[in-house]
Amino acid sequence: MRLIVLALALVAAPTVLSPALAEPAAESAKDARPGLFVKQGETWFFKIKDGQPVDQRQGSEDDKPGSDEIRVSLDGGNMIVLNGSPVAYNYQAFIAKKPSDKGNRTSVCTLLPGVTAFENWPGKLPGIRLTNFTEAGESMGCF
Repeated sequence: MRLIVLALALVAAPTVLSPALAEPAAESAKDARPGLFVKQGETWFFKIKDGQPVDQRQGSEDDKPGSDEIRVSLDGGNMIVLNGSPVAYNYQAFIAKKPSDKGNRTSVCTLLPGVTAFENWPGKLPGIRLTNFTEAGESMGCF
């Protein structure tokens, strides 16, 4: 009889997952590093303010950026960036698995106004963080 009561109690009790089996907590904004983190298969539009992406919104790779926006897409090992603004920008990019990761810095080329830039890496990237945008002025190239 005790065995039946114990079995019923276990079945009726709410399920409690150990922390190792629970869903991972979503990363909070305070954990994220500065910049825009683009995951595999995503397309983002943003403006630049104080060297960082602002007014970020997701969209489609078929959409055109506004006159002061930049569009970035990550597909496999390819990052496609269209600079819709009238300003040429240098910036930093870090290949990372999630927004809170420091990641590994990778070289990228100056974003020229109205020009689509194609950056390529071998293999499929988990994600990339774009940050520290500066007006290029006379300093253009791949850094």
